[in-house]
Amino acid sequence: MKAIIFTLVAAAATTASSALANPLTFPNAEQRLAEPIEIPACHMTIIEWRPGKYSGVGPSPQGIKRITEICVAAIKAFPNFIKEEQLQAQFDAPYHASVCILPYNVYEDGMEPGNLNDDFRFKTRPKYYNEAGKELSLFGYVDREEDYVYVRNDVLTPEFRKVLSHEIYHMLSDQLGVYNYYYSSHTIKDEAYARKFTKFMGMGE
Repeated sequence: MKAIIFTLVAAAATTASSALANPLTFPNAEQRLAEPIEIPACHMTIIEWRPGKYSGVGPSPQGIKRITEICVAAIKAFPNFIKEEQLQAQFDAPYHASVCILPYNVYEDGMEPGNLNDDFRFKTRPKYYNEAGKELSLFGYVDREEDYVYVRNDVLTPEFRKVLSHEIYHMLSDQLGVYNYYYSSHTIKDEAYARKFTKFMGMGE
């Protein structure tokens, strides 16, 4: 499994090597929504959306509207960003992602089984560390092999807007051919461009 991690922590980071796919990252029957939520404007299907015990929200009309607004804006901005950066993309290629919205806060329940910072479910993901060697929290994650997007569940916050936009860049980059255009250092370059993308959208890196 190849994955991209995004963190809002403004610190220098190093990346640990990652293993191959761990099927535990996929939501089980109990974690999945009984009825997936389609976001047709964004070619996304939300298949998992769980509130935290202390923060974060579950499915709601307001949350769905918010997610739709964010992903529509990101998809609209993507071609202009690619043009400005002089990259190449197959804009007519089909794309789709399954989205999992999960508790993430490591000071609350984000590390509990099935949540975004659970080292068992996501043990094979690449990990980022700050200069002191402390692992940084996972806020968003894209599985390119299976076209899954994992993202934090505080959907009504400014931080969520940045994280989801960042992950949408990774999703589009992979499925529209930008990722393969880099030729080398794919993961590092894709992360750098995803940060530039959110800055391009006016949200900072």
